[in-house]
Amino acid sequence: MTLVRFYLVLLAFLLPALIRAQDVPLEIKLPPSPLEETGPDDERLAVQYMTSKEFDKAIELFEKIYKKKPQQYIYNYLFYCYLESGDTDGAEKLARNAMRKNPGDPSYQVDLGFVYTRQGKPEKSKEIYEEALQNLPPSQDMISRLANAFEQRYESQYAIRTYQKGRELLNYSYTYGFELASLYDRLGDYPNMLEEYFSLIRYSPAFLSQVQNRLQFFLENDPESTRAEIVRKSLLTKVQKEPDQPLFSEMLIWFSMQQKNFSLALTQA
Repeated sequence: MTLVRFYLVLLAFLLPALIRAQDVPLEIKLPPSPLEETGPDDERLAVQYMTSKEFDKAIELFEKIYKKKPQQYIYNYLFYCYLESGDTDGAEKLARNAMRKNPGDPSYQVDLGFVYTRQGKPEKSKEIYEEALQNLPPSQDMISRLANAFEQRYESQYAIRTYQKGRELLNYSYTYGFELASLYDRLGDYPNMLEEYFSLIRYSPAFLSQVQNRLQFFLENDPESTRAEIVRKSLLTKVQKEPDQPLFSEMLIWFSMQQKNFSLALTQA
């Protein structure tokens, strides 16, 4: 293995671990971006400094690199290093410059709001986030970019609001169903998670197998059957309220078989 490949492997495995290891409530999620093997030595050295938490040295190099090559992954590394070193002013300036150069990309607004949160200015952060939502265009790409940016910064409620507004803008009631279900799952809001899955099934039977796969995974780690009971009650309610929708009965039979509740399955067959 060449030295360059070694650094690539080191980056892929160590950086996520370093990010997750922070004992702070505002964790920074940095999307991995691989360095090219033909990249300059400064990039590899900057990454070494970053992974060894020598952030001041990493910043010095990344600033020089970013001026020559203002690419997204260099921005991500530099933004991360600013915040981890405590230089929130540097992170704010970086995000503002990126906003000015990319006025159509709302993800940099989320970065700026995140900086304000780190600075202990939640009201300013909220103002930035609300502005990003208010100016959201009817574009699937921009809707996804904004929602993903909120998720990157652990603003799940804002990500949910982004997808919900995206539905209104695009006039598609089922759009972003899986994305919203995942967010509700993460928040422990299982009734809304299930409602998103049911809406997908109601819209198209083609989503049935995907929903079943998601629910099967959801039910795997359920030693006290708490989740299973929520799913059972929700499915029974759907079957009773929408008796003309056979897919809900099919879902209830599938669920009963998964739980080895054959008597319930037989009553629906």
